[in-house]
Amino acid sequence: IFDGSQIIKTRYTSKLNSYKPDSSNKFIVTILRNEQKRYQDSLNIINTKISKTQNQLALVKFYAHKQKYLDRFLLLQEYQLAVYQQDSAIIKALQPKKKPNNQNNNQNNNQQQNNNNQNNQNAGNNQNQPPRPEFNPLKDSHLYSPKYADLDAKINYTEKENVFLQSYYNSGKNGFYKFLDAQKIDDSINNLTKQVAKEPDFMKRGKLNDKIRELTSTKNYYLISAFEKYLTANKAYYDARSSHIKDIKAPEKKQKMVDSMFEMADLYYKSSQYIIQHPDTVSENKIEAFNIANRQLINACQYQENGLAIQRGYAAYAVNADTNLVILKSKPEGKKNGKQKTEDKDKQKTGKQNKTNKTNKTNKPTKCLITGLYVYSYENPKPHQTLTPMGTIYRVQVGVSKYLLPVNELKDYGQIYYETLSCSSYKRFLVGDYSDLEQAQEALTDLKSRGYNAKIVKYVDGRRQGAVYATVPKTQTKTKPVENTKYNAIDVSQTKYLKYFIQIGTFSTPKTQEQLKVGGKLYFRLLSDGRVQYFTGPYYRYSKAKEKLASVKQIGYNDAIIVAFNNGKEITLAKAKQIENNVSASDKVIYRVQIGAFSDFLSKEQFNKKFGQVEDLYKIHTHTNSKGLIVYSAGDATTIQEARKIRQVLASIGFEDAFIIAFKGGKQVPLSSVNK
Repeated sequence: IFDGSQIIKTRYTSKLNSYKPDSSNKFIVTILRNEQKRYQDSLNIINTKISKTQNQLALVKFYAHKQKYLDRFLLLQEYQLAVYQQDSAIIKALQPKKKPNNQNNNQNNNQQQNNNNQNNQNAGNNQNQPPRPEFNPLKDSHLYSPKYADLDAKINYTEKENVFLQSYYNSGKNGFYKFLDAQKIDDSINNLTKQVAKEPDFMKRGKLNDKIRELTSTKNYYLISAFEKYLTANKAYYDARSSHIKDIKAPEKKQKMVDSMFEMADLYYKSSQYIIQHPDTVSENKIEAFNIANRQLINACQYQENGLAIQRGYAAYAVNADTNLVILKSKPEGKKNGKQKTEDKDKQKTGKQNKTNKTNKTNKPTKCLITGLYVYSYENPKPHQTLTPMGTIYRVQVGVSKYLLPVNELKDYGQIYYETLSCSSYKRFLVGDYSDLEQAQEALTDLKSRGYNAKIVKYVDGRRQGAVYATVPKTQTKTKPVENTKYNAIDVSQTKYLKYFIQIGTFSTPKTQEQLKVGGKLYFRLLSDGRVQYFTGPYYRYSKAKEKLASVKQIGYNDAIIVAFNNGKEITLAKAKQIENNVSASDKVIYRVQIGAFSDFLSKEQFNKKFGQVEDLYKIHTHTNSKGLIVYSAGDATTIQEARKIRQVLASIGFEDAFIIAFKGGKQVPLSSVNK
């Protein structure tokens, strides 16, 4: 059957290529070509599935879909040929037939009843099934619904734009029925989950879980396909109207409102397109990311409609912008709009009055000053102003945005910081508090692999290097060893807790770091005979100090050794290792994967329904978090890599929102505090 259909398709295609559309049929031919392309895309997807699947039942289903799409494709080709040849008889025959009259209905019903008497059980089942819902774009929450029904009549759409509007309806309809298919599969999954909870046999329960995983994968495929269709539909409507925003000029009093509406529409449109290209920026779950992108595209259409409506004398309506704009990575920090330039000029005038009366100085653009530092996190999502620690730390800047970054994407890095600026409403977002540059570089590599245009930023004594502050930044009061200017190093007796150092050598006169040619911080100890011992470090693990010892010896210090100090006093290496091992035992970290949090403990039936298939794979733990919620977590991993593998397994069986948590000393701690 496929071979025969393919031969017909090839013949029709060669005939169609010999025709060219003219002004009388160009519009209908364009629609028919778009429909053919859509069915061809569906055929390509089905062919890919057929080549990959080994399930015979699934193959039968895919072949049935393939024949269905191929038949419709041939029908569209016949229709297009008839349009070219102006064959009204064929066009009429191929058009949808009218519903039969009541008499024909009665005859058909009698024949159907006779046939159904032979299959009473099947007939009974069919009668119990609800009718398939009708598609209504005005009632579909995933589709943009125009508020002003007659607005389109006042816009002179071109033929191409009319094709866009037709695509809005067709793609929206396909998305609607894909979504219905996903809901039906979800009902089947719920029924199988109930069977799993009641099934005592382990082997049968495993087979049911396999079926659930297979159906979950199919459901996710339908949901992604549905949102792709919805995104295509909403984008088509936006594109059809986008070239008409300058057709009419609004009254002077309302022009600013119109401009702001179109500006917001453009921002939401760009944000939605960015999410489609980089779904990981808002969620690890692609379905959730596409849903957010679709909501933002609907917001863009609503703002666009408001602007067009105000131009044509309508009243504006409130837009329910239920999703925040997403950061546009690698956005230039210095780029300013007209409003921001005006603000800068006002600031320059103020500076002229306070500083100097020289015109040539006030005309120069003011520098972008840092006005504040704020922090928020997954555990504490409400931003609050924070102090900057003393000493040298490194953070990784992940981007610039007007709006808060989603905590789900960056929760593995602990707290999220942002700096507010005097020259712009945008904020600079950063993560991490790394005392070691190597740790910051590891985080930088990981963030770049996720698509961030990230860079490392250095802070020294509370100030960002290379930045200018509006006021002197407040810093955390923190006792810091002071460098001795005579010996060009820090006194090792001022150090706290257990630390390892590399002893470089003993010298009769003070040395500088340039003379010694060693990296890291320089420490010293003054001996009773007046000589000076110099050290480099500190290192918190003996293994780390041992690695650095080899590099120190390579630059010529063959007599260099490892020494240990505890609260400023030298101790033996054996004692130091004993202290280190005791601390390590008490600081042992366990990683688990959180799969749910509830206000109360689940009943046995609820537990089996939600986590029955997880329990077959991993041990499930419960604990109460800082918010008083009962947290359910799976696994007992000793390394973050092992925990990530557990999370991947759980995501594959439907727990896409699961994430890693850490425990230290039996208590939950921020992941960033142990994953450094």
